[in-house]
Amino acid sequence: MRNIIEILKADKRILILILAAVILVIGGGFYLYYNSESKTVERLVKQNPRGEEFAEVIAKSNQKLNESGLSSKERVDSILSRAVAREALRDKKGAIADYEEVLKINVAHPIARSNLAGIYTSLGKYEDAEYQYLAIIATQPGSPDSYIRLAELYEGYFRDKEDLVPAVLTYGIEQNGKQKIFLEKLAQYYFNKELYVQALKQVDELLEVDPNSELGKFILEEIEKKS
Repeated sequence: MRNIIEILKADKRILILILAAVILVIGGGFYLYYNSESKTVERLVKQNPRGEEFAEVIAKSNQKLNESGLSSKERVDSILSRAVAREALRDKKGAIADYEEVLKINVAHPIARSNLAGIYTSLGKYEDAEYQYLAIIATQPGSPDSYIRLAELYEGYFRDKEDLVPAVLTYGIEQNGKQKIFLEKLAQYYFNKELYVQALKQVDELLEVDPNSELGKFILEEIEKKS
């Protein structure tokens, strides 16, 4: 022991390294504690005007999940409720974990995948978001919103895939029929690209579906001004 002390006295660099290591260990422990799940939720609850309400949802979901004999649907519903509450509190890490847990039980759950895609988009993880929307389209082709969200993702964040927007929306029409939401998006896309012939074609189809479409009328008037 005396030899160790003598060495430390002789070489202060070793003492500095030891102190630095101790500080790192203590700091790391504090970081883990501060960012633990319970502390994260507690902190976010205080920051949110409806924090107590969301905390209560999380507590009730946890209580429900501790019950024995839950059916798959009951388990999914409870996890989903907790995920939505966590997302509302901006606990994105916790929400992602919950949505992924839902998908382990029901791989085709559209709400879990759609909400996951939204979180990934907000985090800049666009490829992960794309995967979720494609998964919904593959398993739930009758979900119009997924085609729109995927098209918006390509248009807004994937410049190298922006040309796929018409294909996505056209496939949505093939699977769901000529719905206003698809035709408006297609007309807007072609109009923004100054592809007026294609835009007019979509506007004509749009006005057949909805003669009162404000967007259709606007695009038609703007193209007529340019001709």
